[in-house]
Amino acid sequence: MFLKNEVLSQIVQESRIGNLKESETVANHCSVEGFQGGTEGLVSEIQVITRNSQGEQDYCPGDCIAVDVTSTEGEQLGDNIEIVDRNNGSDTILFTPRKVGQHILTVRLNGEIIKEFPPVDIKERSFTIVGFTTGLIDNKNLLSPWGVATNDSNEIFVTDLDNNRIVVVNEKGHLIRCFGHKLVNEPTGICIDKEGRIFVANRGNNKILVFNPTEEFVRAVHKGASLTGPWGITLDAQGNLIVCDTGNKCVKFISPEGNIFKTVGNGRLCKPFSCVCFEDKVFVSDHDAHLIKVYNNNGRFLYEFGKYGTDDGELDHPTGLTVDKAGHVLICCENNHGVQIFSLDGKFITKIGDCGKELGQFGRPTSVSVLRSGHIVTCEFGNDRLQIFA
Repeated sequence: MFLKNEVLSQIVQESRIGNLKESETVANHCSVEGFQGGTEGLVSEIQVITRNSQGEQDYCPGDCIAVDVTSTEGEQLGDNIEIVDRNNGSDTILFTPRKVGQHILTVRLNGEIIKEFPPVDIKERSFTIVGFTTGLIDNKNLLSPWGVATNDSNEIFVTDLDNNRIVVVNEKGHLIRCFGHKLVNEPTGICIDKEGRIFVANRGNNKILVFNPTEEFVRAVHKGASLTGPWGITLDAQGNLIVCDTGNKCVKFISPEGNIFKTVGNGRLCKPFSCVCFEDKVFVSDHDAHLIKVYNNNGRFLYEFGKYGTDDGELDHPTGLTVDKAGHVLICCENNHGVQIFSLDGKFITKIGDCGKELGQFGRPTSVSVLRSGHIVTCEFGNDRLQIFA
């Protein structure tokens, strides 16, 4: 028998759920500042200043700011917008254009238009160098760096394989700190979850290690046995770890508790090197097959793209890969010495760099990642360095 709580029942009957409050903000007194156009794949900022009827900057908790982004043909392009409420009458809108061409932006406050921009031109990306690592890091040079990952603070984490450590640098490539000494053993792949926990694949002992956001060792996700030569690792939307089990020529899904609950690619993968999860698809670089193979999140094979060669759109031992903020697949090639860019369905778009030691050139790139700003970080096993591109 259910017996209700008489005290709580009385409170519910006597108390009001809430009350309506009229916003003091007036749309036609608000302003939109700072937006000068944008570049495909790079974050642009728009500042919205909310004001009351006296024209004073004003903050009202109930105000709702919305942004519409469309092409000149009416196609909706607003699926990658973030609004940061400063709680002081100033809001920052972060917008990443995903296409080159004209965009129309409309900013609304509580349903009323604050500003409708004339069509703005979104420029094609030029991939210019904005940072790189150089010289000693904690008394040692990078030595065969392998994997790279970024966090929400725009820090860059790199697995320094032959030095058995994790190096952290800023988006200019300057050293912040190192960790993992005496714990990591030939570290390869690395990824970071939404809580800031860091996952590191150890090729030397077939373990996946977890560090908390303050970089203290927590545990081994999976202690080995079933893994042989884990290389690339990533996380899916549910927090499961996806591991390229290179020695066993497959990709394994590991739950947060450390249980291998799914294995895919048996018989279809020659040498899985790296992987990334995007829009419920898992992209895997098959190093020795010179292909990118794509699976759904249930492990079913969907399609593949690429072929062996050294021309544009061809792959010669693909290594690291990621998806940028424009929704393009970025692929490192060990022997092509560059980063090639494809659409999600495998159409070649462009490439970054060629073979060499100068800035903008590559020597055996092994991994690539994307900062919050949209800047691209590349890790070069052959040149022992990172490069950062805008």
